[in-house]
Amino acid sequence: MNFILFNVILLFSGFITLVIFSFFLMALLVPMSLFAKSRNLPNVVIFPLLGIVGAYQIYFWSLWSAFCVAVTIRFTQTPEVTWDWLYWITGCMWCISLIGWLAYKETQSSQSTEEARRIEKGTTLYSLIAIVAFLFFAFFPSLIIPPYGWALKPLGLQSYITKKTTGIVEIDEKTHKSIEGFFTGYEYFTSANILARSMISSKDAPGDLEKVKTLLNKSKEILSDCDLRILNNIYNQWGDVLSNKLIPAIDLQLAGIKANGDRNDLIRGDALMADFDSWLQSNWSNLLLRLNEKFGYEIR
Repeated sequence: MNFILFNVILLFSGFITLVIFSFFLMALLVPMSLFAKSRNLPNVVIFPLLGIVGAYQIYFWSLWSAFCVAVTIRFTQTPEVTWDWLYWITGCMWCISLIGWLAYKETQSSQSTEEARRIEKGTTLYSLIAIVAFLFFAFFPSLIIPPYGWALKPLGLQSYITKKTTGIVEIDEKTHKSIEGFFTGYEYFTSANILARSMISSKDAPGDLEKVKTLLNKSKEILSDCDLRILNNIYNQWGDVLSNKLIPAIDLQLAGIKANGDRNDLIRGDALMADFDSWLQSNWSNLLLRLNEKFGYEIR
C-alpha cells in the first residue's frame, strides 16, 4: 500500500510539475519569439536569452529531482517500508519520466528530422542532469535545503530531510511500544528462567515458584501486546517467532508448573524455547543493526 501511495503522489505531482514548468518556460520563450522577428538580432542579445532558458531548465529539473529524493526519504523513514532500494530506484525513474514524456510530445510535433534530433539531444542532456542531481541529493540530502528548501518546506518534506541528515528518527507510539515490549517481555522471561534454575538450592521454594509464575505472566502480558505485523515488517519473521515459539513456550511453562501440572508441558515448552533461542542467536546482531539503522534504536 505504501508503494502504491508513493507512486500516486509522484504521478499527481508530476502533472502539477508539468503545468508549472510549461507556464514559466512559455513566459521565457515569448520574448525570444518577439526578438526572433528581427532579422539582424545581435548575438549579445541571443546568447543571454538562451542562457536564461537553459539555466531555468537546469534549475527546474534539479528541483524535480530534489522533490523525488525528498518524497523517497519520507517513505523510507516509514516503519512498514523494508525494501528501501525499491523506492530509491523508482524515485530515480520518476525524476526523468517527465523529461521523457515532454520529449515524446515534442518529437511527435516536430517538423523535420533535424528538429527531432535536436529534441533528442536536449532530452539526453536534461535527463543526465536530473539523474546526477537525484544521485547527488540522495547521498547528500542536506544540500537540498539551500537551493530548494523554499519549495519543500510548505509541502512538509523539509523536516524529513533534516531527520535523515541528522540521524534523528521518530518512531510512532505503536512501533515503539512493540519494540520495547519485546525486549521488556523477553527480559521478564529470562529472569523467570534464571530464578527457576536457582530453586534447586532455594530456601523458599514455594515463594520463588510464585515469583516465577508472576514473572512469566508479566512476560506473556507484555509480549502479547506487541504488534506482530510491525515486528515482521521491521525484521523478517520477528513477529512470527514471537507468536509461534516464545509465547507458546511461556504458556506451556505456566501449565507445567501448576499444581498437578503435566511435566510433558515443560518438555514441549523447553523444545519451543530452544527453537526460539536458536533463531534469536542467529539473528540477534542483524536485528539490532536493523533497529539502529532504521530508527537509531539502541538496547540499553
